[in-house]
Amino acid sequence: MKNSKLSIATTAILLTGFGLSQLSAADITVSSYSPHLYFDDTNAYTGNEWYWYSYQPSSGSGLMALRDIVTNNYVIKLSQPIASASTQNSLVVDSNADINLADGSVFIDKSANALGVGTTTPEEDIHVVNTTTTIISSGGAFPITTTQGDATLKLDAYDNSSWSIGAKYYESSLLFFTATKTFAITDNNTTNIPFSIYQGAPTGSLKILNNYVNIGTKLNVNGTISTNDVVTSTFSGDAPTNSDPILKGLMVLTSLSSNNTDATKTSDVAFGLKNAREDFTWNFRTFAPGEGFLATKEGTGGGEFRIDNPTNDFTNTKMVVAGVTVFENGHLVTASSRELKTDIKPLDPQAAMDALHKLQPVSYEYKAQKGEPVVGFIAEDVPDLVAMPSRKSFDSAEVVAVLTSVVKEQDKKIQKLESMLSNFIAENANKTTEELSLNNK
Repeated sequence: MKNSKLSIATTAILLTGFGLSQLSAADITVSSYSPHLYFDDTNAYTGNEWYWYSYQPSSGSGLMALRDIVTNNYVIKLSQPIASASTQNSLVVDSNADINLADGSVFIDKSANALGVGTTTPEEDIHVVNTTTTIISSGGAFPITTTQGDATLKLDAYDNSSWSIGAKYYESSLLFFTATKTFAITDNNTTNIPFSIYQGAPTGSLKILNNYVNIGTKLNVNGTISTNDVVTSTFSGDAPTNSDPILKGLMVLTSLSSNNTDATKTSDVAFGLKNAREDFTWNFRTFAPGEGFLATKEGTGGGEFRIDNPTNDFTNTKMVVAGVTVFENGHLVTASSRELKTDIKPLDPQAAMDALHKLQPVSYEYKAQKGEPVVGFIAEDVPDLVAMPSRKSFDSAEVVAVLTSVVKEQDKKIQKLESMLSNFIAENANKTTEELSLNNK
């Protein structure tokens, strides 16, 4: 098409039709290369000049653009052909001032001040809908399909710090479908998902308040507990007067659960309590071989405290504390193997006799058990041979050892006296009473 400008008459008709008094023929240009409308505010002080025109770049598709001539910026640019959900309605502004892009790919509801992505009926301030169905195999009577959709917000920061936050859905269907519905925070750099909340979680499953974290129902650990899986508390002060155990700094864990079903592995679950200031830790865990509970101070290599119960019957329960076993019927068994001892030597009978003479049996009542008199000894008053270093406790088994030594020594003396008496009787068996009397004079 040859370049041409509209005639003065044609321009006049347009000006009359549009009510524009300052538009001249030079403002409208029809060209095979770049047909355009040129708008120029004649006020020299405003610098208000615009082009609305179409053109064909040296490479690429045709464009329609609104250009600010003063700044040379493109304010609106449309590429041809316009990509949208259909061949129409790439941009619609309706009478309600709602804005619809690409038939609902982005929708702004003016009356509700809501933004919809993938939906034209946003139910919240920002409502994102995303669903994708993939047919893995269409053969046979039951096709295998997967349906997934991530309605997420992506945040990119400096140095590849990228995170996605939002709802995730995944469904796999073969006869019966299985679906997972979660709210998740994903590390886009590693594809790890460090935080997930599953659909249907009970109210109060996780609460973060101004002074503590409350795990409302339970902490469920699915798999094997490792030393890197820790629950920590920064509480370091004295417990306040409030009776709530959580407000006292106690992190309440209603349930620690292990779902290890591998028969070749020990399926235990544990947690640790660490005093960082004093640098020591106690570990508590289930004890699968004895179906019990085990408590160990870290670094000691043993279980200082254990409760065993191989059945659901309480009469099978026993408690083991550092080698001392207490059975449910009150039977007490102490560890006494030679393997546990050193510097073994006999107890001096005279020392045992001296200790026995110094023991002062008394009757008393415990302050916490008034009205229940008992008999025994006072730890501060017992002789050194059977005293504990602290002088605050007492091992009754040591008194048994003292009594055993004294009784054995007395038994030796009794046996000697019995032997002397037997010999005396044998030597004088044939003598009359009168002769014995004469011999004794």
